This record gives sequence, structure tokens and C-alpha cells, in this order.
Amino acid sequence: MKAHRTGTGAGAGADSRQDVTGSFGAKTRTAVKGFQTKHHLTADGKVDKKTWRALLRDPAPQRVATR
Repeated sequence: MKAHRTGTGAGAGADSRQDVTGSFGAKTRTAVKGFQTKHHLTADGKVDKKTWRALLRDPAPQRVATR
């Protein structure tokens, strides 16, 4: 998931990787919930099959504010 969300899509750039830690922490969970809400999925912060499908279909990943 990290590789997909920090790829070359919109929002990726020199400073977009600065918060990448390799762990699934509170900021990641918040971002997943925001993505799920945007895509009309159950916003539970868990990356299930439906969330993965939506992630892979999303042509332009966006950063989600986590603060």
C-alpha cells in the first residue's frame, strides 16, 4: 500500500515521502479512512479487498490531511 500511495501520482513530489515511516500508524489509518469515505466504502481504516480495488483504480492518489 505504501508504494502505491507514495508513487508518482498527484501529490507525490520531493517532500511527499517525508512522512513515510513504513508502519501503519494513526496518520495512515486516518488517510485510509478519508480515502474510503471519498470512495463510498466503509470507513474503518482497514485495507480490505474493496479498498485495495479502489486504490488500484484511483488514477491520481491525493494526500489526505491528517492533522
